[in-house]
Amino acid sequence: MFWILLIIAAISWILIRFFSDWHSQGQQVVSEGGMQKKYSILVDWVLRQRADCRIVQETKTYIRIGASTPNGSIFIDIYQTFGKVTIQWISKNISVGNDTLEWQFDEHFDQGKIIERMEEDIKDLYTKRFCH
Repeated sequence: MFWILLIIAAISWILIRFFSDWHSQGQQVVSEGGMQKKYSILVDWVLRQRADCRIVQETKTYIRIGASTPNGSIFIDIYQTFGKVTIQWISKNISVGNDTLEWQFDEHFDQGKIIERMEEDIKDLYTKRFCH
């Protein structure tokens, strides 16, 4: 019985620490102006890609930007996670199929360099698909 209580206490402590850190992470992003402001260079770049592109959802640690048409959709999801930023590019298209790319960087990494990497990887994906 002692070991069961000890295991429950350890799991509870881990969960409390995780949720405390998660809450602190959200508060940190809010203190920096929120996701839209913290990642403004990246957000502005995504919004300029298409006239119908818009911010779809934003929370303390997540923002989704994109557009949908009858033929498909394209979204960029940006997640702030414990000193890192994770970016997912999600494309769903009736003609060319579905694709997802994901990148992870330090949260303070140069957003211009993030954009360069994303553009290069997206270009490589389509080059491989249509030129081979």
